[in-house]
Amino acid sequence: MICEPVLLYPGYFGDFFAAMFRFAPDDAFVRVGAVVGGPLVFVLAVLPWTFRYLRHRPAGSW
Repeated sequence: MICEPVLLYPGYFGDFFAAMFRFAPDDAFVRVGAVVGGPLVFVLAVLPWTFRYLRHRPAGSW
């Protein structure tokens, strides 16, 4: 999201983000999916695959 204007259009940050958040009907779903889905997938990937370690078991209570 941030690297795209740097790589493709250096110096045109304002124009790029104005076009990005215009939400024209043709690409609106793709853009919203990228903006919302990208960070969501990253957060879900960082979470551990199990939460069993959160259950506290005092020593000797097996």
